[in-house]
Amino acid sequence: MYLTVPLPNRNDNVGTDTELAYRILSVKIGEISLKPAFDLHTLSPFNGTAFSITPGVHVEDVEIVVQRRMRIGTTIVLTDGTPLANKEVSLNIETRDLEGDGRGKLWGPVRTDARGYFERYVNRIGFYTVSVEYDGVSAMSSEFLLNAGERREDLILKLPNDRR
Repeated sequence: MYLTVPLPNRNDNVGTDTELAYRILSVKIGEISLKPAFDLHTLSPFNGTAFSITPGVHVEDVEIVVQRRMRIGTTIVLTDGTPLANKEVSLNIETRDLEGDGRGKLWGPVRTDARGYFERYVNRIGFYTVSVEYDGVSAMSSEFLLNAGERREDLILKLPNDRR
């Protein structure tokens, strides 16, 4: 039995990978406690590690501690309020840590849904700025703070109606 099960995003058509809405912090089976070794590049726990239990074995005293992953949900609209529906845009998410000396970046294509919405999971506590580019025009959010387990799902980016 695998302990991690992919959970579909609310926005199933975005991206190629199914992301997990929660991350495992620890697994305790009886007296054995397992804690993740984080991959420094992906900050992903239990990277490549599978746990199994022999079929038919009765297991008691299992405790799995999870944490809700941080997520940024964004709606892209034109200045007249029309959603940028079912379009691929270039996404750029920049982050800096609370002390201001560490920075990170997540970028690449993302596809909006019928409402102009998309979401991305992030792994770092810190200040975030989201920007998108589509058909020669771009929009950027103000900087905002995400703490552990928090989600920002009300971000709205407005693209100018006039294309270059």
